[in-house]
Amino acid sequence: MGEFVREVGGREFVVFCSDGLAAQAAVLLDVIGRMSAEGRVFRAGDVFNFGGMLFLIGERGGRMTVGLPVVDGQAVLGDGDDISFLLALLVAQLGCARALGVEPEQANLWDKVVVAEGCLSAEWVYLERSVDVEAGDSGWFVGSLADGGDFALRSLRVWQLLRIRPALARVLALPGRFVVVFKGSQVVSVFDSEGVELMK
Repeated sequence: MGEFVREVGGREFVVFCSDGLAAQAAVLLDVIGRMSAEGRVFRAGDVFNFGGMLFLIGERGGRMTVGLPVVDGQAVLGDGDDISFLLALLVAQLGCARALGVEPEQANLWDKVVVAEGCLSAEWVYLERSVDVEAGDSGWFVGSLADGGDFALRSLRVWQLLRIRPALARVLALPGRFVVVFKGSQVVSVFDSEGVELMK
């Protein structure tokens, strides 16, 4: 695990992640620098949003650390120093959108996802993103291709989806009206807002 340090406002900020994510760590530290220059004062316990992900500011040994997120007061993805998982997820989401030639649309960790009851244990699932949704709603629906008629719905948060079926999270930055079909952890089809299949 690499340690990436930047002095911001007279204090050292440190990001712990794999060496392969050094560029992403630098961008994250750049954002902290810009926010500080604009008057943001970071204190231990503060939480800030970067690319839809929440990061927790800590303090240890006189340095400010950038750690895993806290949602509703809970360290929902663990409480270690290594943030490689979240940085890699951001890279995957942006890479997915770029590979398909579309502008990414952020989905926040705390946003709502609607799922068909029991679908997350199915091998074949699809995700469809609605538009014109309320704040706090990602617009994403997850269903099973095996579902027939009526099925119960329940709401999760994006961070909960990450814990239950993390492979699905890499497509969450695709725009509204997109449909993505998964077999297990693999994307097998992507349809754009016009119903054109972009990937198969």
